[in-house]
Amino acid sequence: RRQWLISQGLGQLDGQGLFQPKPKLFETLRRREYEHATQAFSKEHGLAHYSPQEGEQISGIFSKSVNLASGKYAVVQKSQEFTLVPWRPDMEPMRGKEITGTASAQGIQWELGPRRGIGI
Repeated sequence: RRQWLISQGLGQLDGQGLFQPKPKLFETLRRREYEHATQAFSKEHGLAHYSPQEGEQISGIFSKSVNLASGKYAVVQKSQEFTLVPWRPDMEPMRGKEITGTASAQGIQWELGPRRGIGI
């Protein structure tokens, strides 16, 4: 593992031969894994990956969940694109249904359940 991390530029050996990880090693590994997963899903399903910006609304069908080394994620599909978001247990009853949320610096604030509004 150490040699692989060094070959990837994620660490180095110090003067005493001890491994020294680069700053934000785990964040870099999580990001790489996430990017690999989105590319694989995109290729497999012919959908484009969409990454929401802070303040943007996310909506779509919660189609499935995927397990990565960094955690479990939910696939939210909309039209010809998908978003991979951190999975939560309270999402599970919404599988196959539309979910809506807003991206923020703290994560995604989900509105899970029926929407209320004025209807005809």
